[in-house]
Order: sequence, then C-alpha cells, then structure tokens
Amino acid sequence: MHWSLGEIAEAYDGSVCGDAGMRVRPTDTRATDPSGLAYAERASALERMAGVGAFLLPRALTGVDRPHVHVDDPRDVFHQLLGELDRRAAPAPPPGVHPTAVTDPDCAIDPTAYVGPYTVVERGAVIGPRTRIHPFVYVGPNCRVGADSVLHPHAVLCRDVRLGERCTVHPGAVVGGEGFGFTPTPAGWRRVPQAGGVRAGDDVEIRALASVERATCADTVLGDGVKLGDLTCVGHNATLGDHTLLVPLSGVGGSATLGRRCVLGGGSGVFDHTTLADDVRVGAHGTVTRDIDTPGDHTGTPARPLARQLRLDALLPRLPELLERIRQLEERLDAGR
Repeated sequence: MHWSLGEIAEAYDGSVCGDAGMRVRPTDTRATDPSGLAYAERASALERMAGVGAFLLPRALTGVDRPHVHVDDPRDVFHQLLGELDRRAAPAPPPGVHPTAVTDPDCAIDPTAYVGPYTVVERGAVIGPRTRIHPFVYVGPNCRVGADSVLHPHAVLCRDVRLGERCTVHPGAVVGGEGFGFTPTPAGWRRVPQAGGVRAGDDVEIRALASVERATCADTVLGDGVKLGDLTCVGHNATLGDHTLLVPLSGVGGSATLGRRCVLGGGSGVFDHTTLADDVRVGAHGTVTRDIDTPGDHTGTPARPLARQLRLDALLPRLPELLERIRQLEERLDAGR
C-alpha cells in the first residue's frame, strides 16, 4: 500500500515540498528505499536516513532538499499510517462463532463478536461487543472480555479474569494462571490455594508469553492503560497503577504495588510486598528491594536514585587504589605510636 505525498498532506493538514505525486510507503530509517517514507523531528536525524526517499517533518524544520510533507506532529502521522497498513494486512473478521469453536451453553457471546476456529469459551464467560477472539484461544470459567478487545491465537484466560474495553492479549500470554504460592512445612513445600482472580482496566495490552497470576484471594489488578511486554510476569495480588509499563523480561513480585505511570526497564524486578510511588522509573536490570517513596529514575541492585548510583559506579574502579591508600595511612599511624 502506497500513498502520494499529496494524499498524505490532504489527510493530515500538511503541505508538500517536492513532487506531490510521489508515492511512498513507511520504511525503516536505515533502509535504502527511494519510495520509503520516514519521519524526523530534528535536522540531525536526517543524517542517519541517507537512503530514505521522503520525510514527514515538523513545520519549523525547513531547508531540506529531499521531498517531504510538513505536518504538526510527524511522529503521530507516521504512526497513523502504520496503523492503516496494519489494518489492511489483518482486516477484522466478520462477526460470528466458527463451527469448530467449543462454547459452553452457559456463556454469553455478543452477536457482534468474532470467535475463531478451535477456540474454547467456558461456562459463565462473557464476550463483549465487537471483541475478536482468534483461533486456539481459551477463555476460562467466569471470565469477562470487554468491548472491542482482541485475544490473539493461543492466548489463555484461565478463570475469573475480567478485561476492560479495548484490551489486547497477544499469542501465548497467560492471564489468571495460578499464583506461585507455597508455604514450607516439615514435609516440604505445601501449595497455597489461589482462589482469586485478575481485574484489568481499559486499554490494557499484554504481549506475547507474558504471565499475570491470579490472586490468592481478591484480585491481581492492572489499571487502565497498563502495558506488559513480552515475557513479563506479574505476581499474585500485585497492583499496577494506571499507564504503568513493563519492558520485556521484567517482573513484579506478589502483593507489590506500583503507582501510576511507573516504568520497569528490561530485566528489572520488584520484590514482593514492596510499594512504588507514582512516576517511578527503574532502569534495565535494576532490582527494587524496598519501598520507593518519591518519583524519578532508579537503577542498580538494590535500586538507588540514578544520580547516587552513577556516583557509586564512578567510585567503584578506584576502590583498589583507595584501599591501598588506607592501608598505607594505617601503617604510618601504627609506626608513629
């Protein structure tokens, strides 16, 4: 699918500099593609895009000698074009339940929803309007999927999961699996029954192979707009505030509480029963071992405020030298006694 620069300008209230009839398609900034379209927000970014044919640029960025369209927000326009490509590549299936799907008589499926081949919908489950459930999905007992949500192939909602509207669960993700609860006994580890559920707000996205454990009792909670990356894990009874984001390979321990707009970098973790304030950001491979009461950037193990950790990192290579100086001072003090 290609657009002309003129069509893009007309659709997004832009102005063309160059050939308005040039047909373009979004491309990677590193590509060599004469018909490729990329966006840049600063002149310095153009130097890394020598092979791209045309650009979306902010109105204030002038003097560019390659074809471009000036718009208010180049990034947003580029993302909208990508969305159109995505919709064309995977159009929404028509409503209805495929003949091979297995649906319990006690479930409720909105007539505008789509339930794909070999999907299972158990008793008490409710599928909302315009929801799309792709092949090989499992929707367990008493689960509720809100309107306009999408469950991709091999997604699993085990039981007692409530998803809000416009939620997306990607392939292989498991929501509502049993929480990792064991208690020590003289005979070994004893399983603690996990009798709770999972409650997710609107616009939640759970990426491939992520896991959200159901609570021991009550609910594991994901607020509105929460985004969970691939291979992330949210432990039982954890609470993630609105618009919190977990980068792939990060994890949150059981009964931890994250405030709104928190971000966990790749490979980072939050210990169980810890609390993070709103707007806390943890760098890659950071480990939160105790409560963080103030917003800001933290990193390291245990996680510390970024400025402090940077000072410690700068000091670390000097430790052998400082240790030798201390020994020499101690010897001089002992000699003077």
